[in-house]
Amino acid sequence: MADPKVVEFARRLLTVSSERAAEIDGAIEATSRSWRLARMDRVDRNVLRLVGAESLGLSETPRAVIVSEAVRLAARYGSERSAPFVNGVAQALAGKLRGDSREES
Repeated sequence: MADPKVVEFARRLLTVSSERAAEIDGAIEATSRSWRLARMDRVDRNVLRLVGAESLGLSETPRAVIVSEAVRLAARYGSERSAPFVNGVAQALAGKLRGDSREES
């Protein structure tokens, strides 16, 4: 049986993802200037959507943790190019959505 805290966290991510989908997708496209959302690998696109949802809806999670987990997911389930791509876009995306363009220490 799944940990209730994990289930609640997943529900919160899904709620923010669906309620703010257009905003998240727009932010991803604006952040990844050379890649339209439709051209991104499915895994990369969905991992970045999770980054967007977590950055918008779960502000207690440190940005570095959000990015680190996104890169791990991309490395495990994406292509050989996914982790570096997601790392670069996720850093900028999380900062943009939180209104903080500077790097976290």
